[in-house]
Amino acid sequence: MTLRVASMDAASWRALLYVPAHVDRFVTKAAATSADAIILDLEDAVPSDRKDEARTRLADAIPSLKAVEKDVLVRVNPGLARVADDVTAAIRAGADAIMLPKADGASQLRLVDELMAEVEVECGRSGVTLVLLIETLEGLDRVDAILNASHRIVAAALGAEDISARIMAQPTEEALLWPRQQVVYACARAGVVPLGLLGSMASVSEAAQMRDMAARARGFGLWGATCIHPDQVDPLRAGFMPDRSELMRADRMVRAFETAQAEGRGSVMVDGQMVDLPVAERARAIIARTDMDLGDFR
Repeated sequence: MTLRVASMDAASWRALLYVPAHVDRFVTKAAATSADAIILDLEDAVPSDRKDEARTRLADAIPSLKAVEKDVLVRVNPGLARVADDVTAAIRAGADAIMLPKADGASQLRLVDELMAEVEVECGRSGVTLVLLIETLEGLDRVDAILNASHRIVAAALGAEDISARIMAQPTEEALLWPRQQVVYACARAGVVPLGLLGSMASVSEAAQMRDMAARARGFGLWGATCIHPDQVDPLRAGFMPDRSELMRADRMVRAFETAQAEGRGSVMVDGQMVDLPVAERARAIIARTDMDLGDFR
């Protein structure tokens, strides 16, 4: 999968931790986790009567997280008026990305893109990106057009609970697999990062279960996922990373294939599997997405 240039940083996100922006102690605790990115939430985690307060607190919360080298996203509220206020405050405070809920049309994305550009000029900034939540049936139907509506879009995820409610289904792996895969394939076509798990995190409490759920999601083409509690961060990061045996097998495949190519052959057998160009490219991608030093294991 070839990513947009702007998507390269998002490729490293394995665990993104939601934090209600109006609760200082949660922001402080999030800073101490190993989360790859922190999502300061202005939407679902904030009561309606505290929305303005949460938006105001971005001015302190974002710099405090940037000081410990966290990528910071802000999930804004839906609706043009609130999007405008939230986006403006987030960019002014230094957010790396805006997370847009209820993304359901290309025209909506173009308006948000234009707004972001205006605020960037005002603040002397550039490069603020977008992460989309596909949470409506309309958005799912238009997902390709949506993901190509702005160069700022670096990642997208299916809104499992919202989609499940719309079709009156339980948010199980079986019910969500088809729409989830639609988003995964659309992300691959657009060159953006697909985020999410196959089922609902609400039914998982054990760290081992969450790690296994993340590993299963990785096998279906997802690159990382959001979470709502610090204890979920490490299991997610572990599950979205290849283990030692998978990494070493990928390394053997790449090296054997390169040797075969140098000898004028287009394929080679490795561990009982034929390795040709597509298989070798997938093995290279596995290696590229890990921060482990292969030299430690060879």
